[in-house]
Amino acid sequence: MVAKGPKAQKLGPGELKIGGDELDISCQMTEVKITWDYDEDDAVPVLCGGSMPGDTTYQAKLEGEAFQDLTENGIIDYTWKHRGEVKTVSFTPTTGKAKVTGSIVIQPLDLGGDVGKKNTSSLEFSFAGDPVFTPNAVSYTHLTLPTTPY
Repeated sequence: MVAKGPKAQKLGPGELKIGGDELDISCQMTEVKITWDYDEDDAVPVLCGGSMPGDTTYQAKLEGEAFQDLTENGIIDYTWKHRGEVKTVSFTPTTGKAKVTGSIVIQPLDLGGDVGKKNTSSLEFSFAGDPVFTPNAVSYTHLTLPTTPY
């Protein structure tokens, strides 16, 4: 077997859209990531002396940092108007076909910050259900086989 070299990917250029085309914040984002939290219940002892493993639940979140946009239907206006609503999300980390899709619960973003600075807001939206990751296709070297019989 041939060893494969390391693979790494830079974030961007990419896209982050919420609610289909309702809000495209690709150019507002300075950081975007999908994170996972988990909660693992304690194991339960059973009569025979062993134990039954506890259940584990997972929760994904869309997290990031965004420049504040104070225009109508900008990121601040949108999150304040739609707080608590479930909206679709599509995150494309970079060029290619890799993407994450799903539904998130909108939370209102903080407004303001340091005087004389370009202010940002941290965002954290929980996924409603699990997000779906679509990876880039793996490229293979194709061999050309002869078309004439031997």
